[in-house]
Amino acid sequence: ANLLISALGPHKNKINFEKLFMASLDHAMWFHQDCDINDWMLYSTQSPHASNSRALAQGKVFSETGQLIATVMQEGLIRH
Repeated sequence: ANLLISALGPHKNKINFEKLFMASLDHAMWFHQDCDINDWMLYSTQSPHASNSRALAQGKVFSETGQLIATVMQEGLIRH
């Protein structure tokens, strides 16, 4: 659900989160580089598109040096 939360950003002041329903419809993860999971990493999320109760969210994991380690995508259903 954390990835889909990025789709709610523009509406965060108008949403009653207690009555929010979210469900994952599809998700995938791609690893681009080897990494040590004990190292510091940055996880950045965004939602390139959301409409008609559906959202597409993208996450990227970067190493401390800025190298792209992994990409994640999720499509979800979001309803009040």
